[in-house]
Amino acid sequence: MLADRASIAELYSREFTDLHRHVARKLGDRSEAEDVVQDAYVRMMTLPADHPTLRNARAFLFTVASNLAVDTVRREQRLRRLFPVMTDNSTAFDGDATEVICPRRSTEDQVDAVMRLACVMQALEGLPSSCRQAFVLHKIQEFSYAEVAAEMGVTVSMVEKHLARALQHLRGCQHFENCATRCAGNFSGACV
Repeated sequence: MLADRASIAELYSREFTDLHRHVARKLGDRSEAEDVVQDAYVRMMTLPADHPTLRNARAFLFTVASNLAVDTVRREQRLRRLFPVMTDNSTAFDGDATEVICPRRSTEDQVDAVMRLACVMQALEGLPSSCRQAFVLHKIQEFSYAEVAAEMGVTVSMVEKHLARALQHLRGCQHFENCATRCAGNFSGACV
């Protein structure tokens, strides 16, 4: 039996404001904080009702939300480091790399970053959607294999197979090789 929904709903209404404020301070983004808080509640709802962490549900909730906030910040930092190009939703690439560009980069760096991301995304278009999704989650968003498996609803072994296929595809993709060569030393395979 999963955690009691009525008690979680009551906890949600009682603690939402404090938890949201706590997470928003960590993230600096109220909208993103709301998503993180909701994810924390969803995780709590998936626990068995007799799970030991539910004895102090408030502490569990704040811990999970804090960890999710830290994960969000780290993921955004990795994305900015790999690509100075971010989409409006900083945790997911939708293939349009020209929406928001990091203002601290020179114009040349911005163009190079857009080209690199476009090369990867175009090369990935030749893959089945499951391989492409596994690649983006693991290599771009830097999810662990277990996190990718949980997100996709597959086994870790299947994630490994998807990633192996994606990497093999990228290595053999003529467009990717030509594009990577044009990007010269800037590409360096950092995202592959």
